Amino acid sequence: MSLASRRPTLKTPQEVVLVPPFALPAPLALARAVTDVPESPGWALEPKWDGWRCQIHTRTRRVWSRHGTDLSRPFLDVADAAAHLPDSVLDGELVAVLNDGSGVAFDRLQSRAGRRGPRPGADFTVHVATGVRAGS
Repeated sequence: MSLASRRPTLKTPQEVVLVPPFALPAPLALARAVTDVPESPGWALEPKWDGWRCQIHTRTRRVWSRHGTDLSRPFLDVADAAAHLPDSVLDGELVAVLNDGSGVAFDRLQSRAGRRGPRPGADFTVHVATGVRAGS
């Protein structure tokens, strides 16, 4: 089912739209487990981090989840950083990198979901891991 077919119809000006008011420009690249690495022209591979798949629209400074949730407010630092990039759409993964260098932590992303950006003194920073698809 496409996001466009799930888009709610506005009935009153007070309703909140939880999905983008447009079809995402391209389907998100979603991870899947494989037993062998495929080798074929046109394939691009990237590691699956312990994060949230997202699409970032640099012109509008919006960060969208793969389910169409606007993540721009809780990940305001990511949205603001996107404003410095050329007009584009990035397909990537939000990843919480621990400041002590020990890795990434999925639970830190969840803790940010209800906030308005980074918390002073947090033990992690949010990064976006992106890959380049062949033909892009």
